[in-house]
Amino acid sequence: MMTFSGYRPKKAYIRMLGDFSVSAYDDRHSALKLRTRKERELLAFLLDAGEVGATKEQIYEALWFDSESNDVKKLIGVNLAQIKRDLAALDVSDPIRNFEKRYSICMDEIETDVRLFQDAVLSFGEKKGSEAAKRVVSLYGGEYISGFEAHWAAWKRIDFHDAYVRVLKALSEYKLGTVEV
Repeated sequence: MMTFSGYRPKKAYIRMLGDFSVSAYDDRHSALKLRTRKERELLAFLLDAGEVGATKEQIYEALWFDSESNDVKKLIGVNLAQIKRDLAALDVSDPIRNFEKRYSICMDEIETDVRLFQDAVLSFGEKKGSEAAKRVVSLYGGEYISGFEAHWAAWKRIDFHDAYVRVLKALSEYKLGTVEV
């Protein structure tokens, strides 16, 4: 019945706060081995791009700007195919979308700690309180995609860290009793 209504169960969990890793949704302790560093970076970049996605030119500028290869578009295509193959190992169907020459990741069967963190921060903003703050703090696993140089993600690193520090400060004020819960 749920499948008929369009619901698709989550099959993959991607950790982007702290070390980047991909695992089965139900087994987050066993990370999937992605073939190359560039494959991991491309997956992180496309996740960062969201529903809007990215063109091959944007991917090239962000990830392969220093490449000496004569056919970067082929490198991008190979890495997209590897992402698709690796996520298929977790039974994720059609994870890569290509629409109007833009590539994006279909999130129907994928969950990320970033989405959960952002939802928790929004919830904290609406509800306040120590329980909402504890949820935010528990989800923050470290700097956004810390294993990559990822200059394209600098603003999100700052934004997520600032949200974490703001909530952490509020949590400490709750514990000290200087703020009513």
